[in-house]
Amino acid sequence: MLCHVAKEEMDAKIHINSAFDLFNKIKNMLCKSLNLINKFQSAGVLGAKASDGEGREG
Repeated sequence: MLCHVAKEEMDAKIHINSAFDLFNKIKNMLCKSLNLINKFQSAGVLGAKASDGEGREG
């Protein structure tokens, strides 16, 4: 009985850890994507935002 409970606790901890790992991986991927977008924008590759801004300014 005690062993069974301990095993379930271990399984739960493993699931929680894998969820945190997944969250961290997604967070890292998002950060890398944002960094790439920022690099492209600063390089002027993504000009769509600039063209959208012209209508609001004028």
